[in-house]
Amino acid sequence: TKCGRCHEACPARTAGYPLSPRDFILDLREYNDDAQGCPTAGLDLVGGVIAPETLWACRTCGACQEICPVGIEHPSLIVRMRRHLVEQGTMDPLLRNTITVIGDTGNSFGENSRKRSQWTKALEFKVKDVREEPADTLWFVGDYASFDPRNQKVSQTVARILKAAREDFALLHEGEKTAGNDVRRVGEEGLYEELAAHNIEQMDGAKPFKRIITTDPHSYNTIKNEYPSFGKAAPIEHYTSVLVELLSSGRLKVKKPLNKRVTFHDPCHLGRLNGGYDAPRKVLELIGCELIEMPRNRDNSFCCGAGGGRIWIPDTPGTQKPSENRVHEAAALGGIDIFVTCCPKDLTMFEDARKTGGHENDFVVQDLAELVAEAIELKSINLKDLPPLADRIVKSVATQIADTVAAKLDAVLSARLASIPAAVAAPAAAQLTSSPAVSVATSTPEPIAAPVSVEEKKADAPLPSETPVVAKATGATPPASASLPDTPFKPVSWDALSPVVPATFEGYEAPAKTGLRILVTIKHVAKLGDEYGFTDDGRDVRREFMEFSLNEWDDAALEEALRCIEKLGAGEVVAVTVGDADADASLFKVLAKGAHRAVRIWDDSLANADPITIARAIAGVAAAESPDLIFSGVQSADQAHGATGTALARILGLPHAAVVVGFDWDGKGPLQLARELEGGLRHTFDLQAPAVVAIQTGINTPRFATMKMVKQAKQKPLVVVDGKSVQDGSGGYQVRRMYIPEQSKAEMLSGTPAEVAKFIANLIREKKGA
Repeated sequence: TKCGRCHEACPARTAGYPLSPRDFILDLREYNDDAQGCPTAGLDLVGGVIAPETLWACRTCGACQEICPVGIEHPSLIVRMRRHLVEQGTMDPLLRNTITVIGDTGNSFGENSRKRSQWTKALEFKVKDVREEPADTLWFVGDYASFDPRNQKVSQTVARILKAAREDFALLHEGEKTAGNDVRRVGEEGLYEELAAHNIEQMDGAKPFKRIITTDPHSYNTIKNEYPSFGKAAPIEHYTSVLVELLSSGRLKVKKPLNKRVTFHDPCHLGRLNGGYDAPRKVLELIGCELIEMPRNRDNSFCCGAGGGRIWIPDTPGTQKPSENRVHEAAALGGIDIFVTCCPKDLTMFEDARKTGGHENDFVVQDLAELVAEAIELKSINLKDLPPLADRIVKSVATQIADTVAAKLDAVLSARLASIPAAVAAPAAAQLTSSPAVSVATSTPEPIAAPVSVEEKKADAPLPSETPVVAKATGATPPASASLPDTPFKPVSWDALSPVVPATFEGYEAPAKTGLRILVTIKHVAKLGDEYGFTDDGRDVRREFMEFSLNEWDDAALEEALRCIEKLGAGEVVAVTVGDADADASLFKVLAKGAHRAVRIWDDSLANADPITIARAIAGVAAAESPDLIFSGVQSADQAHGATGTALARILGLPHAAVVVGFDWDGKGPLQLARELEGGLRHTFDLQAPAVVAIQTGINTPRFATMKMVKQAKQKPLVVVDGKSVQDGSGGYQVRRMYIPEQSKAEMLSGTPAEVAKFIANLIREKKGA
């Protein structure tokens, strides 16, 4: 363990990071020797003997263990120690956020799962869904190849190559989640197990297929070597082996040998960790490239720096990027046309390094598939593909025409409906909303966010003159479901004002207080993707178009509550939410972070409830719990009303402070608060407890909950309260419908200020008919 070969091979050490595999092992050995028969209290192995920054520097590329003459597996030890750091939340904020995003969405880009196969829409053919029809080959695409724009082009190229070779292939589409290789390497073992179990379940439930291929070496590594521990997995091949097969068998024919001088980078997870050295080189030979090897190649290849989750951690100032080190090595060869790789993360890292390293004029960076496409002249359209291509064009044009006709028909019907008396129009309106004149499945590349048309609680409010058209649903229409009737508004009159009161929940009893009790409001918020479709009643976005997560403002409020309890040394934190069973995901995360109990209020009548109704529901629980303090987030990430906390305080008759960025309390006297004002000003003041305090993000850094902690938190108390009594007509508004507004064109005005003013004045006169 003193030879130092690993010290020289480590890309992290070479780049200037505080990691030497040799010193890492020596430090562990010294700690172990000192600990033999001796107490070691006060000195932690992780964070004490080995610094966190040392552990996070590792790329888990395997260069150290490959060169070690006695077979020490440094990366495995580092990953095990990283698990302790993850459980403590000792990690870079970007890494923490990425892990959270993966847990919420199933991918590291935070995109809606429906977008995973969106790159296939640019293809001239439809890619099978293996969940619906069998195929010879299942292509597991991976995150970067699915969501990164540059790598999406490579994925499209690979798909066209497979199509040209008549390969029968399919995808899992939105059923796929990140394979989890790098999630496991950063130390989030519980999340990795969830991801692996999900993907194996999707494959097990799919139609028959014979093999798996992937363009991602990271996915290849974990599916091949680690998934079998969680369930049966089909044989998997990296796409470079498939290309050798297709080229050697004649299913792909080289029409134009490239005659290019290239160098090739061996991806760590394909080469060093799985021995996949020969297939990429054989492909380069078959397409007529001259391979010029870099000094560090095959098992001595130098890591790009992205592995081990390092692609999710910012570079430390003063260090060199391993990817830049590598492109310098390639440039030193001289006369290289192309730097070739076959890994999506490598492509991302090296294209960036070519620019930042000053080699933009020396060579280009390409994926191996792009060279194959050029050699077989893939860009020329095969005559056999023209009929299906023509069918797609006809369908696309027909859809556009149908959209136009549908919109015009609905507009005409809406206009006529507006002239019908209200008593007659109501059933007709419902029919128009749930079943438009022409129902067409549409896709909007860049949709405008759908505004919400609401019926505000006003006396004698006039009805709108026109009924807005409900947008057509994107994708398959779900089974029709009856819309729940609205609770009539209570009459509002200045002569008889009726304040909103807390809801009453029969049978709900809070545990007896044994000390300080803090209530925290929680929301399971929705994130809307680029595509969306509306429910049958036109009053909400369908669930499959949204991803859900814990509201970040509420997360900050929870953290402040937990810190308060920890500072005072006693008490409990109770989380309360209004939501259906899906909201349990956020509640379990809250419980994992340290909340002691959770309460969820729900009834179907609370769907699309306004902030006052939500506040009335939470107030009912608060009245039963008698908390010493209530924390809420300033707003929710989806609706952003910013009104629930204020309404809650008003209903309960408690003091209230919003946009709080500073908090201190001794548990007895008044709260000491700081508020954020316009212009960067701060307002410090005291507030009597009990009170409702709305917390702004930035006041703290919320703690992290691993998937293991979330699973364990399911043992904590979570009470579900029947919310059918909440809706009593005292709410502020009811959603009537959601719709896509007509797009209008903007006109740029040019000229002198006087000319522009004159133009605007004339335009106003014209609009007014003056």
